[in-house]
Amino acid sequence: MSLLIFFSISLYLILGLMTMSAVAVASHRSGYLGAAESIFGFTTWPLVWLAFGVVLLAKYAIVPFLRWLSETSFDIGDSIGRKISQW
Repeated sequence: MSLLIFFSISLYLILGLMTMSAVAVASHRSGYLGAAESIFGFTTWPLVWLAFGVVLLAKYAIVPFLRWLSETSFDIGDSIGRKISQW
């Protein structure tokens, strides 16, 4: 299950970034330099893909990592405190 989540996060992030970069190159070559046209025109879906990928990344990768880090750091701090108090 976690492998499926990893691949879906990667797919959304890569798909969004590749599409946005392709649109940026195409708009630069065609002479459109306005960012508002590329953002609100035909690049709405890559932004949605990127946002969905970031939400999935935060939900399934960043938040569990921060929880683990907070639990681990308290354990490390307690063990260091115990070792210092033993001296």
